Amino acid sequence: MLVGSGKSGCGLPPRAGDTPPTFFPSSHFSSRQHNMTRGNQRDNDRAKALKKAGNTKNKNTMTGTQYQKTKEDAAAIMREKQKKADEKRAAEAAGGKK
Repeated sequence: MLVGSGKSGCGLPPRAGDTPPTFFPSSHFSSRQHNMTRGNQRDNDRAKALKKAGNTKNKNTMTGTQYQKTKEDAAAIMREKQKKADEKRAAEAAGGKK
């Protein structure tokens, strides 16, 4: 047994040129390094989400009367569609009974 070699486990400091003893297997550190490779991903995703949210229209830019007219026009179109569908159903029902 060599005195002061650092490999004997006797608690003496290692001599110059000796490699320090390894306490953990290399696989222990490689798994930690793998988890840390995407450290700024959260920041990148947050910036991307803010940019995407900034491009969307958040508020209604119409005045109250314009908005009301648009809603009434859409309702009139839907009433026309419903009326045509009811007429079609009535015609099919009348034609089917004959």
